Amino acid sequence: MRKQHMLSRTLSPDFISCFLINSLLCRAVQYYQGWDNMRRGYVYVISKQIKKIIKAHEDILFSEDAQMKYGPFDVAKILTATSPKEIDDLYSR
Repeated sequence: MRKQHMLSRTLSPDFISCFLINSLLCRAVQYYQGWDNMRRGYVYVISKQIKKIIKAHEDILFSEDAQMKYGPFDVAKILTATSPKEIDDLYSR
């Protein structure tokens, strides 16, 4: 009796499925890279993550020491900012 090889002569359904999904994902990435609204979504997600980090360290970032060193902060405006640039401008000016 012959031993079966690791690679069979026919492609398994799992392999075909993975191959098709991978090719569809590659096409989708090419499509979304040219889409302007994808940039908006990216900026939105990044802004949410920055605000999440700011909220987690709010006691340090907006402490009295920080306000004496860098000036007063409008915390409400910082936490409602819609872009990383706006967050940076509000915190550093």
